Amino acid sequence: MVVGNGMLAQAFKNLAKNDSVTLFASGVSNSRETASKEFERERKMVENCKQTASRFIYFSTCSLHDPELTNSLYIHHKLEIESYIKNNFKQYSIIRLPNVIGPSNNPNTLTNYIFNAIVKQNKFDIYQNTIRYFIDIEDVVNVLTKAIEGNILTNKIYELTFPNPLTIIELVNIFEQLTGIKANYNIVPRGNKYEIKNSSEFEILHEFQSSSLEYFNKVLKKYYNREATL
Repeated sequence: MVVGNGMLAQAFKNLAKNDSVTLFASGVSNSRETASKEFERERKMVENCKQTASRFIYFSTCSLHDPELTNSLYIHHKLEIESYIKNNFKQYSIIRLPNVIGPSNNPNTLTNYIFNAIVKQNKFDIYQNTIRYFIDIEDVVNVLTKAIEGNILTNKIYELTFPNPLTIIELVNIFEQLTGIKANYNIVPRGNKYEIKNSSEFEILHEFQSSSLEYFNKVLKKYYNREATL
């Protein structure tokens, strides 16, 4: 069963009739979210799944490693949900993901925000030292489908990401090359670096062969050969 209707839920629609798992893909995804009603909505939806007899798969975030977000409401909320799941579900697997790149018109995703700003020639700020981790939605589906079919998921927290991050400036440069448009931005001297490591189970299931720039050029070209979203 799949709970949700966004990009992640659509990507896993092949699991809609799979009774062995309940894949929860309807959580708060905007790391800048501050509306308590959004957090409460997700909390109630998770609570409503508590009696499921199948393995409950919840998508959390790798952003909790980011020092800039440590005290954010979003991170506090995700940690609370993780704790609730660990204490109330008999079978669960928590999958922490980075920024997921895929076919989405959600203006709150980092890649959509930057792409739209460049195409529309809107000025924006870049934190000079900030890095971000990303992954192609197709890689998420590939790895987790193998993990589910191989019955390797257990009651623990997993992390899944392309292993090498990009600086925001590198991301902007790729979009500039892709669109042929010079971005209009300010450099702000702040930001932090941090490290995320894939869970060993996922490293066995999938090995990323590409270099960082090769991977991101390929992924961004796949999803951003289009007009800016409104």
